[in-house]
Amino acid sequence: LGHGKERLYRPWRYSCSQGEVGAFFRDHQLSDLIGFTYSQWGAGRAVTDLCGRLNAIKSRLGGVGRVVPIILDGENAWDQYAHNGDEFFDALYGLLSEESLLKTVTPSEFLRLHPNANSNTIPKLHAGSWIHANFETWIGEPAQNRAWELLKMTRAALTNADFGRAAEQVVYHEA
Repeated sequence: LGHGKERLYRPWRYSCSQGEVGAFFRDHQLSDLIGFTYSQWGAGRAVTDLCGRLNAIKSRLGGVGRVVPIILDGENAWDQYAHNGDEFFDALYGLLSEESLLKTVTPSEFLRLHPNANSNTIPKLHAGSWIHANFETWIGEPAQNRAWELLKMTRAALTNADFGRAAEQVVYHEA
């Protein structure tokens, strides 16, 4: 991907025989601050620090066609926060709603708003995770393998379900 952290702050494109996909890479430091550090701070201090870092990145690189992906395991961080992160999220989204220089977007929204931003192509993509660059955290143990089997069965059942007919069978009770 080249040199410099600034290359993280733009979308990438990967093409293969199945089609093309947009790719985003996380800022390890920002993600880890949220995942492991900010839970030990007061919500206001943590949010002020995070937004300060985001504004510093924006002022250094400019904003058009730039994105700062913050990517976490969805469940891991919030157990360490007071009230499961509610105070942090209230402070964060409160500040962001007043902040004119920062905007939250999903990856698909960003690509829709900036269709020419992902002109950078990834020639080869390695399958794996950010934990040991493989999948060993999620596979191999009997309980993990069984969970994947159940997930596959659930997906197949939902894919094949006739939701229209199922909705007709729902009984509504008025209080």
